[in-house]
Amino acid sequence: MGGTAVDIAAFTKMYGNDARVAIIGQKSDSERPLYLRAADMCVLPNSGESDISTTFTSPLKLFGYMASGTPIVASIAEHPRSA
Repeated sequence: MGGTAVDIAAFTKMYGNDARVAIIGQKSDSERPLYLRAADMCVLPNSGESDISTTFTSPLKLFGYMASGTPIVASIAEHPRSA
């Protein structure tokens, strides 16, 4: 759920024929909880190797996942410079 038009196109190219994957794009604030509750699990893959994960990823996504009550698979991002 979410992503830019470029992200959505790339994911559609890679996974568009996989019946197990739903690429649904951007959803409104009011629609997001419905999708989170309908999911089998929420995934938050952070990596200390990625500046996007260590600098720009908001924990708000994790809080939204927790509020939905859906099981979560998450990694912990530790920035290499802080280790």
